Amino acid sequence: MINVATLGCIATRNCCNYFDPKFVKHVLYAPKLSLIATSGNPIACSQGALEHLNSFQRGVVSRDLNKTFWNEVEHTKPDLLLVDLAEEAYGLVSMNEERCFITNSDYLSRVKVPLIGQELHVIGIESDSFKGLWVQACQDFSRKSTLLKTKTVLIRLHIPERFTSQGTICSYDDMLLGKIRSLNHHLDWCYSVFLQNVDCHEITITPDAQISEYSNGKKV
Repeated sequence: MINVATLGCIATRNCCNYFDPKFVKHVLYAPKLSLIATSGNPIACSQGALEHLNSFQRGVVSRDLNKTFWNEVEHTKPDLLLVDLAEEAYGLVSMNEERCFITNSDYLSRVKVPLIGQELHVIGIESDSFKGLWVQACQDFSRKSTLLKTKTVLIRLHIPERFTSQGTICSYDDMLLGKIRSLNHHLDWCYSVFLQNVDCHEITITPDAQISEYSNGKKV
């Protein structure tokens, strides 16, 4: 039996469905989580605010706040850790000047104000702050994955530049397509720095092979 964990989006998680469950078991799924946010100290907050989320979303945000990802890896002992960096398109928020970060995901945005109870500083993905933190996060990932003897497989995914509508493959309008390509340029930079710092296998999914089934052409 091969135990597999996923740090990344649902597309990477779903790839395990192609294998016989007698031989491949998925033991941990950690979506909506920036690599930068996996480290640092837990963040104190009002847990009652999480009641606005469903049980799955609550677990995702709790993992981000309590910094339990590596504890879960240690507990589940995966043979392979599948990592994609699609969630790095979200950016980060931090509390005042503390070096403790939360993924600025759509799940967090639903409970951000009542959850934290204070103003948050947003760190955009194109900022110098993000780039410096990203290098440190990749180095920290390398140390921890080596310590836990977990083999990393990097799945190079991008944000799809096309979508399906009534069985037809369509392109986004020029304005939205430009935004998607800008995000994918950022992801390519993240992948390159990760590969420079982390000993891993790499699987590349070309942009042409990625088509969104969840968009109406007006949003990513």
